[in-house]
Amino acid sequence: MAARAASGVLAVLGTLLLVVGIVAGFARYEVLDGARFAATADQLRKDPQVAAQLGIVISDRVVAANPNLRLLRPLVQRTATSVLTRDSLTPLVAGAVEPVHEAIVSGRAADAALELNQVGAQVVDALRTVRPDLQISAPADLTVGQQALGAQQALETAAKAAAWVTLASWLSPLIGVLLLAVAGGLRGGPRSALRFVGIGLICAATVFAVAVGVGAFAARSITVTSVASASIKAAWTQLAPTLWILAGIAAVIGVVVTAVTHVGEGPRRT
Repeated sequence: MAARAASGVLAVLGTLLLVVGIVAGFARYEVLDGARFAATADQLRKDPQVAAQLGIVISDRVVAANPNLRLLRPLVQRTATSVLTRDSLTPLVAGAVEPVHEAIVSGRAADAALELNQVGAQVVDALRTVRPDLQISAPADLTVGQQALGAQQALETAAKAAAWVTLASWLSPLIGVLLLAVAGGLRGGPRSALRFVGIGLICAATVFAVAVGVGAFAARSITVTSVASASIKAAWTQLAPTLWILAGIAAVIGVVVTAVTHVGEGPRRT
């Protein structure tokens, strides 16, 4: 009876660690890798809602630097939003986002600010094309700071979590598989241990899939009021397919492992 109870506890812990491993592995691949983070950011700034929120930030600064444009603010905002979705901005976005990523991952959250000076210059050039009569200049030191990107406390928490995510991405699955194997071993031989690993993977994939579904529902419910909220909503839409694929891969591996344990198994006695 004690062995059975211990087996159940170890199986639950092992399954939860597999879920943690899947989440950490995804975060390490998509968030902690600077190149992929910059590529994702480049796709996000093309999202209509993200571009609109960034357009508000840029138009605020352009109008502040050029008070004569107050009555033309809608034109400035539309121009800024249009410029932000251009494919030609890809190199500029990578150059602007990578320092932000480095600041967060390395723990220098106070340095996290998205530099938009070159984007501001392009907005001014575009406005001059539309209205050659306008006397305007690009705002100096145009950035999206912590208030737009997210609270400083959240950025600092992300920095502290980066090291733990890297560790959890390989250690959690390893310990999880070992716990499941031990749990199965307490209930039988090697075949039982392997079967518990397979079932644990299936359960972990199910839990992860449910979490992804809840996250998708929550993301759709977000009211966009800032660059941060628009980015979260757009990021979930962009990354959700990868999350579903991860859940599917874990489930398939679990089914295969479980099926292997039944190969060559004799008929059950009744």
